[in-house]
Amino acid sequence: MYEFLKNDVKDWIQNLTGMEFVNISATCSLYTHTDYLLVHDDLQGSRAIAFVLYFSGPASWKTESGGALQLFEMDFVGEPSDVVRSIYPRNNQFVFFPVSTNSYHQVGKGFKFVV
Repeated sequence: MYEFLKNDVKDWIQNLTGMEFVNISATCSLYTHTDYLLVHDDLQGSRAIAFVLYFSGPASWKTESGGALQLFEMDFVGEPSDVVRSIYPRNNQFVFFPVSTNSYHQVGKGFKFVV
């Protein structure tokens, strides 16, 4: 997986964005029933792109299962306010976005573990 990310994915994102990356890092998280991740912006060091690669199983994900990646808009003082987009897990789906001072997002609570 690391080689795939380091070579293929890195090259693909560089071609799409016109950005050049020296390093790539990844973590792996398993969200189950009632798990969630609070609002944050991923702004750390030289991080420029955040991504999620879903391994959510073959079953179709239902909205009522929760666990969506939720993207926020900013209020007038630069704080996250309302969710403007919810992206629900789909097996083998790759989501990426630029990391900036206004790239706030969270993972909503999962209500049902889908396998």
